[in-house]
Amino acid sequence: MTPQYSDPEVVEREKQLVQRLTGGVPRLEEIGWTSRAYVVDGGRYVVMFPRTDEDRAEYEREIAILRLLDGVRFDVLVPRLRWVGDGNSHLGYEGIVGRQFDRFSEELDADRKRAIGRQIGGFVRTMHTFDLPGVPTFAVREVVENLHEKYALGLPVIQQHLGASELVRLKDFVQDEVPAELARLGCDAVLCHGDLGYWNIVLADDDRVGIIDFGDVGYYDRSQDFAGLADPEVLEGALSVYGDDDLLRRKIALRRTILPIVDLPFYVGKGDERGVAEKIAGIRAVI
Repeated sequence: MTPQYSDPEVVEREKQLVQRLTGGVPRLEEIGWTSRAYVVDGGRYVVMFPRTDEDRAEYEREIAILRLLDGVRFDVLVPRLRWVGDGNSHLGYEGIVGRQFDRFSEELDADRKRAIGRQIGGFVRTMHTFDLPGVPTFAVREVVENLHEKYALGLPVIQQHLGASELVRLKDFVQDEVPAELARLGCDAVLCHGDLGYWNIVLADDDRVGIIDFGDVGYYDRSQDFAGLADPEVLEGALSVYGDDDLLRRKIALRRTILPIVDLPFYVGKGDERGVAEKIAGIRAVI
């Protein structure tokens, strides 16, 4: 698996379009397999271009959810759709200026984390009541299929870091233990953000929480939108507003164990060595 890099001529054409749309100076962020993203004024505007026709089709999800969210009042900030190119050739929105939560969460005290969690919990509670036809459903079978696919994609890298006994243990975990536990716990599918982790949470200058990147929106088990809340204080704050029960907590705990496996190929695709190292450490921790 090799990192994604973009043709300089393509990038230059796209930058010129972004400048015309926004009036600002764009900065390219290579964000993996699906998009090239151009960020203007620290996130005030974001314009994305798909890498493939399949990625272009997937933009329909994000367009649909941003249109649904437009006009809904939340305690959190969400992007506002501004531009859609012909045939989804590009997608642009008013973003959220602030700091990405995963870059400074460790600096915050417990009370601040709980307050942020409460904002997230209120957003998730409302989001889970919405209906959005046409987006995919990720029930137990789909979650297992995705896990197996990402495991296979990441395996060449995993094999470079794990020993023989660890690899056997990981295979049993992925092929047998997780599917059995997912089936036992069942799926309570609701409309979810789908990728709600610290990497998609922004803290704005006025201390309001912003939620970004709705490209994975779909119907998942409700635990999906809590698995990426890594700090206990953030999770407790979110559940205090959303609602709490033992089954939900068990599902959250299970989904957390598979996140490093599912996320690893993304960091490999970006050529992000630090991210790869973190995910390998996360895989070791769950086996």
